[in-house]
Amino acid sequence: MPKSNLSYTQLFRHKFNRLVSISLFLLTLTIVLSWSWILPSYTQTPTPNIKSREVIIQKIKESAKRHVENEQKMDSQLIIEIYGENSVGLTKLEITEIYEVEYEKVKDEIDSNFWKKIKDDFFYGLPWFAAIAFFILFLFKEAIQGWGTDFIKTIGNWLYNQISGIELFWNFSLKRYKKGLINKHEQLKIPFRPNRPLSLQEIYVDLQFLEKANNEPINFSEIKKYNRLAIKGQPGAGKTLLLKYLVLSWAREKLKTSSNEYVPILLELYRLNEVEISALNMEVLKQKLVEALDRDDFPKANSFVEQSLEKGKLFLLFDGLDEVKSLIRSQVVQAINDLLDKYDKCRAIITCRAAVYRNDFAESVEKTLDIKEFSDRQMRLFLEAWKSEMPPEKSIDQLIQTLRDRPLIMELARNPLMLTIVAHLYTQPAFVLPQSRSDFYQESTHILLNQWQNNFNQYKESAHKRRVLQHLALFAQDNASKQQKNDLSLDYQIVLEQIQKVLPDLNLNPETDTQPILKEIVERSGLLLEVERGDKYQFAHLTLQEYFAATALRDKENELIERFKNDPERWRETIKLWCGFAGNSTNLIEVIYQEDSLTAFECLADAQEVSPILAEGIIEEFKQKLVEANSDENLARAFGAVASDVRERGRGKVVFEFLENALNYSESLEVRQASVKALSKTNLPQAADILFMYYEDINLVDARLALINMGDIAVSLLKGLAEKGSEMAMRDLVKIGTPYSRETLNDLLYHSDENIQRLAALNIAEFTSLNN
Repeated sequence: MPKSNLSYTQLFRHKFNRLVSISLFLLTLTIVLSWSWILPSYTQTPTPNIKSREVIIQKIKESAKRHVENEQKMDSQLIIEIYGENSVGLTKLEITEIYEVEYEKVKDEIDSNFWKKIKDDFFYGLPWFAAIAFFILFLFKEAIQGWGTDFIKTIGNWLYNQISGIELFWNFSLKRYKKGLINKHEQLKIPFRPNRPLSLQEIYVDLQFLEKANNEPINFSEIKKYNRLAIKGQPGAGKTLLLKYLVLSWAREKLKTSSNEYVPILLELYRLNEVEISALNMEVLKQKLVEALDRDDFPKANSFVEQSLEKGKLFLLFDGLDEVKSLIRSQVVQAINDLLDKYDKCRAIITCRAAVYRNDFAESVEKTLDIKEFSDRQMRLFLEAWKSEMPPEKSIDQLIQTLRDRPLIMELARNPLMLTIVAHLYTQPAFVLPQSRSDFYQESTHILLNQWQNNFNQYKESAHKRRVLQHLALFAQDNASKQQKNDLSLDYQIVLEQIQKVLPDLNLNPETDTQPILKEIVERSGLLLEVERGDKYQFAHLTLQEYFAATALRDKENELIERFKNDPERWRETIKLWCGFAGNSTNLIEVIYQEDSLTAFECLADAQEVSPILAEGIIEEFKQKLVEANSDENLARAFGAVASDVRERGRGKVVFEFLENALNYSESLEVRQASVKALSKTNLPQAADILFMYYEDINLVDARLALINMGDIAVSLLKGLAEKGSEMAMRDLVKIGTPYSRETLNDLLYHSDENIQRLAALNIAEFTSLNN
């Protein structure tokens, strides 16, 4: 045989043997995996001999692991039956949480195994899968020789991207989608707590809502019965957090069965800002839904979206209409309305800032709701996540009481985002809450800009970073006015250019200091955030941007006035904050009074110094407008803010006494009702005393609702009625839902009257049910 033929034969035999070996390896691996799947272990869990807390926790985790490996459904009740009676102090709630967390963890680990996924989702019922395997074998035979974890992952992702959009594999794609949502939303990043996120499940508090036609609060559980809602609220009220919580709960399969029938898609509406106005329509919106699925690991979902829309199986969550540019907002609204009209079986929630919403979806939704500010109960529940971080000399009770003594700061803290800042600052041992809003912003931003200074900050002068933030805030406010947009973000390159303009005045080098100082502000203070993967930046909250813009114009009163005249909505909050740290605000308030009398009235709550004659004139005008507070929430808040000003300047006292007299002596029921609403906004104990006088007045039912909203302030007042057997007072103590109200109900169990004992027991049961 010639040498050339021999070489060719040997080469062929070598290649053939290697291919056979690889094929046998794959076949053996498939048989082993299949055999282990067909014959799972059914070892029973013995009753543990518990010697310590650590032992029982380990046993619970081992049970969870066995249940996953045996492909058993999560069975928390079984675990409670086995381990519920223990001598180490573990409660049933703790046992359930340990078991469920470990079950999900092990399940995720198994799901992430490529071959396990093949076994579960592809192999059985798909005889042609073998052909695909051999096709991949021949196609990648050289790479298979270097088999490893990275290669498996690469091939798995490649294969998944090819098949994810095929209907046959949608169930598998939805599993990946759920995992993507969990990875994205389970940890809530707090900007000013770098590398210390909080669990969204732990910090989330069920919101309450108000409908314009009804002042009675609507609980979160009640809104689930509506298929379509528009939800509006103040900045930081929890609109986005609500939608994230909904998708996370769905991904963790913790929603009720009826809700699990719908696949949620969360679309941030600011993503439409880059679409040409002429191209905005329903089809573009559908494509954005496809892209949203792609971002969370369900690629090529065009057919899935189309069919799910047709079948009414999507839960559409449109977040932040206010972040859409003003110039294109009407087109976006039309596209959403067209989509909801065509696919009328799909559920939907649309969120928007209250100041921007113009009843745009009245024809498409069942209800339009306002997010209600946090009650005392919600504040306490929210603060539980911070309890472990408070120094020994501080507590949640002390923080709540401190806020009670500072009504203007309490008003801020009823907003979830601002309460987050308050809670974070309160965990600092030396921090003391200021009295005024301006002082609060000054003190809080000072601490956030200086944290870690001794060990980490490259730029030790916080004044330098404050000056950069002031310049960026002023630019952002001006830029938003010029472009008629409401989103808060600035392009990365624009941010760099603006910082470079201010650095020479700080004796810093624009060439070498721009990016480092920007990075330090973002990473160490959290006052400025990276968004869209660093392509844009924005302030953590609009009110922070407005505060820094106000301080940038501290000595430029006329420039601030001109800006307000050109765009009152944009500069209203900035004007009020400016009055808080300016010396004498008389001239500014007088000019503003001619342009917008309500803003001038609101300025009286913050102003350090203003002409008594001007202040009296403004107050006298608004006394005549009190009745309008029944339908104007902003006016009611303005009355409450001015009346709650406890500083010794007289303006707050004058307004408070006017409201008290109007309630006590006015012959107009509408005026008295408006007084109730305004007094409830003050957060003052003396206001609660006045409202309590009308607690049982059927013509002033809002007085009762206002007392419930005032929380612990009202508990001591309701206690007296409850001790006399008032069922209404007991029910309202349940609604207040704080530890103090629970303690009051508990005390009634020892009342001398057996009927009162029985009523107390019934209401405690209701309390436990509602506040579990």
